[in-house]
Amino acid sequence: MATLGAAWTHGRFTLSPVLHYMGRRYANVEHTQTMAAYSVTNLDLAYRVPVSRGRLQANLAVINLFDKRYIGFNNANETSNGSSFFPGAPRTLMAKLAYEF
Repeated sequence: MATLGAAWTHGRFTLSPVLHYMGRRYANVEHTQTMAAYSVTNLDLAYRVPVSRGRLQANLAVINLFDKRYIGFNNANETSNGSSFFPGAPRTLMAKLAYEF
């Protein structure tokens, strides 16, 4: 598993792309079934402005920018014959407004 990111700031704006990589891994406790590796790209844009007694920051984030389909989590059951698989998050937009004082 690895994460690589960067942040570019220009004036009051900051742009932050982040790449998450998950390598091939086992899907069961016997280590006989594998799950494919995947990469997901996220992008965050922030705008900061000073206000009285603090700072206001607005963020817009895109999670899974390229809408990659992947298995995000699996539950390897030790007592039965199967594992449960759960999909990773689809492309998601998230907005945040914060006041720092």
